[in-house]
Amino acid sequence: MEQAATNNIGFIVLDRPNPLGRKIEGPVLDMNYKSFVGMNPVPVRHGMTPGEMALYIKNNSLIKNASNLNLSIITGENWDQKYSIGGRCRPEFEQTSPNIPTLKHALIYVGTCLLEGTNISEGRGTDNPFKLFGAPWLNSEKIIKQLEEYNFENVYFSARTFNPTSSKYKGVECKGVQINFEGYEIDAFKIGIAVISEIYKCHPNQFKFKDNFFDKLYGNSDLRLAIINGDNLNTISKKNERDRADFIIKRVELY
Repeated sequence: MEQAATNNIGFIVLDRPNPLGRKIEGPVLDMNYKSFVGMNPVPVRHGMTPGEMALYIKNNSLIKNASNLNLSIITGENWDQKYSIGGRCRPEFEQTSPNIPTLKHALIYVGTCLLEGTNISEGRGTDNPFKLFGAPWLNSEKIIKQLEEYNFENVYFSARTFNPTSSKYKGVECKGVQINFEGYEIDAFKIGIAVISEIYKCHPNQFKFKDNFFDKLYGNSDLRLAIINGDNLNTISKKNERDRADFIIKRVELY
């Protein structure tokens, strides 16, 4: 889009559904933490279609020469414009990477992608990446017991040992927890935060943040500092709600 605006080339978006639906979760990116894994001030799960994202970027001047961009969006037809993830009009899911094989993996990735910024295996090199996490020293049973107290609807946790064939702890047996859920209406981001918070409480001397990368994945340093300091995470949740409300005002819904 930026190159098109700079070189006076029309930019066309053939719009399509967002496979994760309209739900919005997580903090809005603080642009001080802008990186390849987070480029624009949107929530982790933003609920926009590609066409709506393009409009958001142009209207909020998030690229150079945004006002010069000749943007055209061909809106989608013959699908439920208010579709929900997993609903009757759910689009076919194309595997987006070797570690996102199904729509359920894409959904839980919203929350457990944060594990990539820690020394916990996020299940890469296994048959269930991002739905499975662990480490050689993890107390699986204790973590499960703590996570069950959150009473996440339609979600349950099970202990599982695994031996990653790649990435963290390659070739080392890990004590892990598998996240199981029915349907698609889960609070994926809240699950990810709970997982990290409870692992830190259980293993404060073994668990490590990759400070710079974790903060980029989350969108700011709030969560990492709150967990380390033992602060009430509800304060962060309320801040995120306010930031998301501001984001909703700035976006354009095409459907």
